[in-house]
Amino acid sequence: MSTVFFKIWAILLLAIPFVSALDIIELKGNAVSGGQMTVTWRTSNSDPTGAFSIVLFHDSFHDQFAVATNVDASGLSKDFVIPIVPAGDNYFIQFIDIFNVNDVFSTSNSFSIGAESATQSVTVHESSIKTSSTTSASLTSSSSSTGSAPSAPSGGSPSSPTSAPPSASSPSASAPAATGAALPTHSASLTGALAVALGVALGAFAL
Repeated sequence: MSTVFFKIWAILLLAIPFVSALDIIELKGNAVSGGQMTVTWRTSNSDPTGAFSIVLFHDSFHDQFAVATNVDASGLSKDFVIPIVPAGDNYFIQFIDIFNVNDVFSTSNSFSIGAESATQSVTVHESSIKTSSTTSASLTSSSSSTGSAPSAPSGGSPSSPTSAPPSASSPSASAPAATGAALPTHSASLTGALAVALGVALGAFAL
């Protein structure tokens, strides 16, 4: 069992280097149903390893159309055939994890696909990488920075006249705290004295 887990872990480690490094740079060819296209990409790794799948995506689809599977990342280009799909706009090519279809490495810009009998030459440059973890991280950081900025001016300017008295009254607030802190010490010493006196009285009674 441990051997199986080790193999799975090793495969996941192989996928890590190019998950955030793949970037579609061009998509060109006959963009019609049944037409052939070529996608090229770049990677920041000098010696990329691992594989991914290429899918055709549209918002109206209930699922993705796989156009190439187990693509070697070091190939940097891949030919594929567009499946028979309705003619229309806003189609995308996505690079996804072969183990998790919801893990998208890179997404091309949108393009249109023509009817099967037509001929439509299309070239799409550069991709907009849509990796969910990166997007959520950037949204979190921007929301936290934007949230803290408005709260500072709104709270600071109106209350600036009244913020001075609390700083002035802070010494007076510390004075009762100092007095209160001395009270337990005093009562403790009084209790100790009473205990000593009681001990002396009990000793005298015992004699």
